[in-house]
Amino acid sequence: MIQDLTKALLAEVEKNRANKVHTAVPGRVVEYDAQKGTATIQPLASTYFNARGVQYPLLYDVPIIFPRFGQIGLFGPVESNDEVLLIFTERGLGEWKYGDSFSEARTFSLQDAIAIPGFLYGAGNKSEQAQNNKSIIIKNGSVEVEIKADKINIKGDIVIDGTVTYVE
Repeated sequence: MIQDLTKALLAEVEKNRANKVHTAVPGRVVEYDAQKGTATIQPLASTYFNARGVQYPLLYDVPIIFPRFGQIGLFGPVESNDEVLLIFTERGLGEWKYGDSFSEARTFSLQDAIAIPGFLYGAGNKSEQAQNNKSIIIKNGSVEVEIKADKINIKGDIVIDGTVTYVE
């Protein structure tokens, strides 16, 4: 009897904890503010409340995180309906957004999401081409750059604003 009660209590604690600890979910951009670098995002997952699936609320002022390597940054446009990966940080982001500290006690909260753009799921002809050719493909409309181990293929017009140097 006591073991059954203990199991039931532990199951209830686990269920409540699971609905309050957020880690990562896909999301969709609703609106993006390029000047602030933040977006309003709709998480593409649901949670459970009173044994019913409930859609997560819109998340506002979510920082969009672009990769940076030293002084080199990689940026691209962020548009409505773009999919992102939402990550919920271990500590509150309030002071990090406006300063340089992580002193807030809040943990894994929906309020503390960051979004990584370029969250693209699924195979496709470009994914297969990159895999087969062991290449990196950058595509924007009809312009395409494919970087292979031994050459670079470019489809589209090329404009050079600078000096061209040929090395033999």
